Amino acid sequence: MSNISTESAKKSIADTRQQVYVLGGIVGLLFGLISAYVFNRAAHDTTNPVEAGLTRVKTGDIITLALAAIALVRQIAEIGRPEEPPKRRR
Repeated sequence: MSNISTESAKKSIADTRQQVYVLGGIVGLLFGLISAYVFNRAAHDTTNPVEAGLTRVKTGDIITLALAAIALVRQIAEIGRPEEPPKRRR
């Protein structure tokens, strides 16, 4: 009887993981598309249509963006951790 409950728990965990991956992929795709749209719109938002085009992105901006992305991933990972009980002072 314990085998049935163990297998049921394993299947439930696998289903939950699959749902998290699918949801994460959809949210990431939407975030990427919205970001690309906003970037493209800002890059082409000029008064002179001849000057419209992609501007060069500075290395410092890329590094800043990468650090912000790492911080976001760390925050998402912290959400998934179980809460620890508060520690008592001596």
